[in-house]
Amino acid sequence: MLQHIAILSLLFATTAAGADAVWPWDIKSVEIREVYAGPTSEVLVENDCSKMGRLNLDDGAIGWNEIVAIGEKVWKIVENNKPVVDVQAPVVNALPRGVECWADLDSWKAPRARVLEVLYKNMLGMEVVKFRFRMQYTYGGGRGGRGQYLANVAVRPEELNVLWGYTVNALVEVGQAVNLGSADSPVAGLELTLKWTVKTVMKESQNSVSFFAQGDGVETQTVVF
Repeated sequence: MLQHIAILSLLFATTAAGADAVWPWDIKSVEIREVYAGPTSEVLVENDCSKMGRLNLDDGAIGWNEIVAIGEKVWKIVENNKPVVDVQAPVVNALPRGVECWADLDSWKAPRARVLEVLYKNMLGMEVVKFRFRMQYTYGGGRGGRGQYLANVAVRPEELNVLWGYTVNALVEVGQAVNLGSADSPVAGLELTLKWTVKTVMKESQNSVSFFAQGDGVETQTVVF
């Protein structure tokens, strides 16, 4: 179901000269809404480990209930109003300790995605920033019916329109992987936080959105800061 997640009244960091002034180009409101949530057939740009050598997962060396995040921990997705496009798009996997590649596991489910849109309006009511981004992940992988892990977890930009005089930067931070299940039936959990700033000559606003992906595919609430 599509929904409005938040309409925010922002506090701004300002320069001393403009601390008490309100200008037409200042940000008046920020609206964040969910555009889509559900299964997706879209495939991320190739950046996987499926070509690595396969492990022997029956050697007893795998810590099935010790879940670790493998991959980039911080990456930029927008820099100075331009989406950061990399052939090797950053992804994160939440896997049992000792497993380096998601392809060593099986029973993966179809990917899920959440698409959010952020709209900034100035004091004149003009839309000055439109920023749409996608959080995507594959879930449910395990071995022999044991475990539900996460693969190819990523956040990337989909659309960015910025009016002259405004500057947008955004990055993604990855939290620690956790076990939401038990030692015998581990379920991976992983939080990703998208942080962004919108600047004018005089002022700057900062916001963030946190997503939480679960190895069992259960959808959780998006948290806006």
